Amino acid sequence: SSLNIPLEEGITLNILYPHYSVEDMPKGANPNNNSIVCRLSFGEIDFLFMGDLEKEKELELVSMYGKQLESEVLKVGHHGSKTSSSEIFLDSVRPTYAVISCGRKNRFRHPAKSTLWKLKKRKYKSLRTDKQGSIEFITDGKRLLYKTFL
Repeated sequence: SSLNIPLEEGITLNILYPHYSVEDMPKGANPNNNSIVCRLSFGEIDFLFMGDLEKEKELELVSMYGKQLESEVLKVGHHGSKTSSSEIFLDSVRPTYAVISCGRKNRFRHPAKSTLWKLKKRKYKSLRTDKQGSIEFITDGKRLLYKTFL
């Protein structure tokens, strides 16, 4: 189950993962899979922030939440690496915009070509900080616009 935090009227932050406290964190577990996953909702607009969660935990989220993961904006997991953004997960979220946060010419070569292809194939619009700089979304809870700043 998730933790709902009302922020302001009509705005909710929903912590979807992890389902354990810091004290109960599995010893020796992949630190990426201890990332906080949250969904910010305002009116009809939802933003899903994935941290560095990897594919096996994405599948856990899909089995727990299914269509409830649908969001207009997905902050793509793990900088667009090939260890995240499984097909089943992307098909559950169905974002209009997929935001990839990664540094220009980063040593890990994020985002992975395979991740970009999965997004393109589904016609999800990719926005990348290495190409477009910071990305700002503006919404009234019904419409959604974005601006980029290099």
